[in-house]
Amino acid sequence: MNKKTIIILVIVLVLGAGAFGGYKYYRYYMKKHQPNNNLPDLEDEVIPTPKSPSPIVYRELEEQLAKAKEPEFTDVQAEASSLYPTLSGKHEPIWDDYEAIPIDIAASGNVQMEASYKLIWAKKYLYVQVTVKDSTPDVTGEKYSVQDSVEFFVNEDGKKNSTLRVGDAHYVVNRDNLKALGFGADESFESVTYELDPVTDENGNTVKPGYVVEVIIPLMTIKASKNNSIGFDIQVNNAVDGKLVSIYKWASNYLYTFQNFAAVGTLTFK
Repeated sequence: MNKKTIIILVIVLVLGAGAFGGYKYYRYYMKKHQPNNNLPDLEDEVIPTPKSPSPIVYRELEEQLAKAKEPEFTDVQAEASSLYPTLSGKHEPIWDDYEAIPIDIAASGNVQMEASYKLIWAKKYLYVQVTVKDSTPDVTGEKYSVQDSVEFFVNEDGKKNSTLRVGDAHYVVNRDNLKALGFGADESFESVTYELDPVTDENGNTVKPGYVVEVIIPLMTIKASKNNSIGFDIQVNNAVDGKLVSIYKWASNYLYTFQNFAAVGTLTFK
């Protein structure tokens, strides 16, 4: 075998190895970025709704969605910035420079709740801090839907699809920082939770006034840019003694956002 043949053989082997490696990476990338289609499993874990809704359930869903259409709910604008924090598990001064956006639309229950969020964006990520005023910590329920928890809904193309697509994602974090990944969720999602500093009530008892959830949400199909908009909503679940007593949302009172993004709000990057 002459020198020229050896060189050609080496080149062919190198190109073949590179092609194989590229193919393996492509398969890995696509696997990591495909939507999670195990939505019925998440329904079992997070929101106990029928796996095969009856016509009556569909009609109720459509009626509720009709009540949650724009402009009252979905044309919501919120400012964001290009600076970002870290998930330290404690208060970071960077958040003090941003205005808290109320999460004050009662979607279910009869117990009032106070919650708000702040959001910072940086190209491929959303940094969100949610503060919940809740002095009755409870994560005893068997499912996230009956625990103190926060849910995030991201609709990257901003089209507010009634059918979930690539670029739509659902994330859930409970008060103890246990997470559930819903449709389209990416495993690079990060979160941290911590309790607000204890206070003393009028009877001299020490109580926990509430908790904070901070998350880093990856953008999988777009890059955030100034004046660009996406669909977005946050849901706060409040539980007492293992039972759900109220649900509050930012942009809509629609309860089925986990399977229909038509009523999410509009988040504009400023």
